Amino acid sequence: MKKIILILLGFSISYSSNLFASENVHICAKYHTQDGWSHGYSVNATFIDGSELNLKTSSFKYNSLYKYIVIFWKPNEASVIKMDFPFLTPVGVNGYDQNGRQWEVSNSNLCY
Repeated sequence: MKKIILILLGFSISYSSNLFASENVHICAKYHTQDGWSHGYSVNATFIDGSELNLKTSSFKYNSLYKYIVIFWKPNEASVIKMDFPFLTPVGVNGYDQNGRQWEVSNSNLCY
């Protein structure tokens, strides 16, 4: 009986971690320029694990140990930001996009 419970627990943990491999979020994002930070962009984005991003893009470009923010600006134009911290917070979290540009991303309603 204990083995069955442990197996079911293992499946439920595995299943629940896969449920949250990607999440649609509303964020405030700004990037670093030569003159400081850009204004904030209040946008919808996808918060996703590197392994899930690799599956969705049929590639191995993304580190499975990191979380990414994907902002779709328009069709075929997106910023993929590798986050320095695995959680979104109301205080900006740093990350870097595919071009090496530094971003600050938060889940705050205040976006300036």
